[in-house]
Amino acid sequence: MPKVIGHTPPWLSQPSPGARIFSDPESRPPASPSKKTDIQRTASLRSSGPRTTIAHRGTEVFTVVGNRIRWADLARVKDDWEQQSHKRSQDQSPNKQYRTLKTPVYYEITDIAVSPSGHFLAVATEYTVHIALLPASSRLHDGEQSDIRVKTHQLGPTTHVIGEAPLATVLWHPLAASTSTADCLVTVTTDAAVRLWEVNQLDNWSFERPTLPIDLRKLADGTSEDQDFTPAGLGENRGFSADDADMEVAAASWGGMAHNNEDPWAAMTLWIAMTNGDLYALCPLLPTKWRPGRETIHALTTSAVAQITLDTADETERRAADHQYQWAKELDDEDLASADSNDSSIRFRPHQPSAIPRLQGPFEMPFFDSDISDLLVIAANLDEEELYSGEDDYDLVPTPKGLPFTILCLSTTNHQLHVLVELNGISGQWLPRKGKHRFSATNLPSADFILIDTTSYATETQIDDSWSKFTTDPSTPNHFFVTSQAAIYSISLDEWASRISLEVSEVAEDVDSGLLGRLKLACQGSIAAKQQLISAHADVGSAQQSLCTTILVESVDLGMILLTHTDRAIAAQLDQSSLRTSKLVANDATFSSSIQSPFRSSQALMNVLQEDSRPLFDPPPVRAPYAPSPVFTPNPASRVDRLRSQLPPQRRAILTQTPVRLSPACLEIMTAAHRNFSHQTGDVEKAAAELFRRCERLKEEMADQVRQMAELAERLSTFRQSNDDDQEKRPEAHAKSTDPLGDRIEAAKTRQSELFRRYEKVRRKAGQVGHAKQELSIKERAWIAEIDSLAAQIGASDAGEEPSTEALKTRLKASKAISEELVAEGKSVKKAEQESKEVSATPEGKLRSRLGSGGMSRFQREKIKEVMEMVSREAAVIEAVQGRLDRLGVKA
Repeated sequence: MPKVIGHTPPWLSQPSPGARIFSDPESRPPASPSKKTDIQRTASLRSSGPRTTIAHRGTEVFTVVGNRIRWADLARVKDDWEQQSHKRSQDQSPNKQYRTLKTPVYYEITDIAVSPSGHFLAVATEYTVHIALLPASSRLHDGEQSDIRVKTHQLGPTTHVIGEAPLATVLWHPLAASTSTADCLVTVTTDAAVRLWEVNQLDNWSFERPTLPIDLRKLADGTSEDQDFTPAGLGENRGFSADDADMEVAAASWGGMAHNNEDPWAAMTLWIAMTNGDLYALCPLLPTKWRPGRETIHALTTSAVAQITLDTADETERRAADHQYQWAKELDDEDLASADSNDSSIRFRPHQPSAIPRLQGPFEMPFFDSDISDLLVIAANLDEEELYSGEDDYDLVPTPKGLPFTILCLSTTNHQLHVLVELNGISGQWLPRKGKHRFSATNLPSADFILIDTTSYATETQIDDSWSKFTTDPSTPNHFFVTSQAAIYSISLDEWASRISLEVSEVAEDVDSGLLGRLKLACQGSIAAKQQLISAHADVGSAQQSLCTTILVESVDLGMILLTHTDRAIAAQLDQSSLRTSKLVANDATFSSSIQSPFRSSQALMNVLQEDSRPLFDPPPVRAPYAPSPVFTPNPASRVDRLRSQLPPQRRAILTQTPVRLSPACLEIMTAAHRNFSHQTGDVEKAAAELFRRCERLKEEMADQVRQMAELAERLSTFRQSNDDDQEKRPEAHAKSTDPLGDRIEAAKTRQSELFRRYEKVRRKAGQVGHAKQELSIKERAWIAEIDSLAAQIGASDAGEEPSTEALKTRLKASKAISEELVAEGKSVKKAEQESKEVSATPEGKLRSRLGSGGMSRFQREKIKEVMEMVSREAAVIEAVQGRLDRLGVKA
């Protein structure tokens, strides 16, 4: 889970110039006129919920204020603020930190989306869509911060108009062959109409009509690919259909983001969620030219061959497998000859079986007691080991395995998040050609969805029937954010996904009886970890406006910032290390190549720990700073302009052109002005009261902080006094070490380095044994001979077997006998020596010793010395043998 280390930075808060990017007042646009149809309820709900009025391209932010699109570079705004804060002079930084992009959009903008290539900006209102060609970053940075007019095309002037159904979502295609002049966009309307637009600024006709229009209501009842699935045009009579209520689109999402480790069908699958809880899938939905991933074509071909070789009993399933094989074969043949001579990575969409896929669904879903508001799909991971298991020339790089199934997250209007798992997988399916090979769509296998968790993120300030939107985290697929009307939550599935991936990664190799029980246990309890990051209703003045969809900006200069806005910037600074996944992966190449070397594994572990820059202590909890209410800094002319716009034209002259007279018309104007400005004064009073309460709370908190600091100072003084006493006792040790914690760390590092040095020395010495192939030295041979002779004496065999008990008993008896003889001989020799000394003490003995006759000679004394040494050695041998017999439990 992410850790909030700060809230709205000072360079985006008042009174810094960067705060004016989101707070400068602009005139409000007129609301789009809604049709009086059965979709009016959906349109009203959509207009009341959070909107996608903010987007980013790197550190560049595009936001909607009023009905104008503003551009600003957050990195540049931060640098200007830091430079100005370090200056001592009175020079002020530029008051305007943004540029306004002028677009011919009349009605209120509800959604903006930057294309993945960064060259186009989709601007959507409730009914219309405009495509703006974004200037290069260098052009936006150059020159003064003046307004700039961008070239804009209206998408489908006769398709997306007020007379048609409102828009449900606008999505850029992740597999589009994007260039600086062309891209692909998909629009989905609430009447279940999906249109694929391949726009090209060099071809104005590409903005007029969609390349691939699909009516899902017709496609759901379709039986042949030769049928017409084009949605009804402007002014055409659609008639009555039961699908008008059942197939009312709430949200749509792509199944993947075209990453290399994703399932190949994920990025070309469009998931559509209806308000009543039904879920549909279109696969594959591709433009005419598209750019596959690194493993996409190979994975699709392998999957198609596996499907065609599968012995399927049902004729319908076999025909669907034939279609998939035919489609993949054409794609594989095109891979051999490049589709585009200029770019070898661009491919053409296969012509057969059809460009329009079969509509898969509605799937069997759990019952939801509320309408669906948004949809998020987490793609299944591609198992490269299984994909390239039969190829010897492929150098497989070990990568961490993920979940092999798709995860769907649905948010409802009653502030609940439902997490579902799809186990079978979605692959490409098409309708048959017209003729005898017709089949019913209900006979095809359906996806299996399992509800594993339901989480509520409602608060007391939130109301029912409000929308919520998802924001993905590009670095971590199992982590995302949910933006509701009043708060932003962080949802993480990492812990559950890690537990499940460890179980399912080895299922194909070793399946035990407890696998099912462990999987059930892992899916029990709470799956999604929830944390509230931002609350927009923490202060007065924000409850009247809803949050827009959040964006996640991450860079080296800014860090990781979760940004949204109402009438001001609202942000949360996140700890980047908390969202970073663990580097200690079992499938990592560093560890897989060092299985036979413990030292290399430990050295790799030390390298990982040294690279880990996460702090030793968690950051302290922070609280959002006080932001002044927007009623303190309004546009002074906005109230007057609003009042003037509400008056009839004949009465507007009373305010400016004619003198004020006592008349019913003037009284009515004054009464309306009093009602209008009474709301403003009431808001000012509430904001002033809130400011007074915050000041009082600040005084109390400051008093608590002073008291805590006094207690801490007293404890520090006591500790310092005790430390001084210890210093007097140990002056030398204290002089050497002024930082005990640092000394302990250094000592631990030194000890660890010494252990590694000793381990490496022993490892190298042990590795040289048996590999040098050198002859033994003379000392080594003598040592071996001595060991062999000793083994023969004690009765041990050459094979290293233990001597028998009988042999040890026999040797013990012989040793005792020899010891007794030697002791007796030693006593006699000692007695003779004493007698000789007594004789030599007499004059006669002295003379005899002088003459050399009688007494002991030098040779005899040396012999006696040798005998005594032999006796001591034999005694030591006897003691050793006796101890060994005692250990063996043998009694002599």
